[in-house]
Amino acid sequence: MVKATLGNDSYYYMKGKWYGLKRGKHSEKSRLYPGNNTSAPVVIYGDLRKAAIAAGTDPALFTRRVEVTPLSNDDTEEVPKSRKSRRSAKKKSNSISIF
Repeated sequence: MVKATLGNDSYYYMKGKWYGLKRGKHSEKSRLYPGNNTSAPVVIYGDLRKAAIAAGTDPALFTRRVEVTPLSNDDTEEVPKSRKSRRSAKKKSNSISIF
């Protein structure tokens, strides 16, 4: 968990989002403070990131991790499955059906 202070308000960063931690007194940014444990507005994400990096946080924590799957070298192509059609059997009935 990364903590950052913007104005007098405190925020924390977890799982790719900034959340409010503590509201400061007489802060110029307080109008944007979302509330405790509530997601912060996206407008201040850049400012929060800059404040956290200035406080000594590693910038690599804020990059998204993308999983890369290795490419397979299979030259075999998938053959589409043939559709099987079913023939409807003609019913032989000598009786009357009542619905």
